[in-house]
Amino acid sequence: PSDVGELRNLRFLNMRSNQIRFIPEGIGECSELVRLYFGSNMLIDIPDSIGCLTNLTDLDLRKNHIGHLPDSLSTCTALRFLHL
Repeated sequence: PSDVGELRNLRFLNMRSNQIRFIPEGIGECSELVRLYFGSNMLIDIPDSIGCLTNLTDLDLRKNHIGHLPDSLSTCTALRFLHL
């Protein structure tokens, strides 16, 4: 949902295998997120706001249709695992 950004204390979000077509920009407001799993969906793009997730350590984007990653991902300095 577009109001996912209101879940400011969310640390883990598993949205695997749900036929999701986009990640809402508001995801960047979930500043406590450590693990974010969007594998096996229908994503074609990742929002720039992903760069605001500075606590993110594990990002799963496998089995999607993503053409490129946003430059803002480079600001996720805690990121240890990126699954494409």
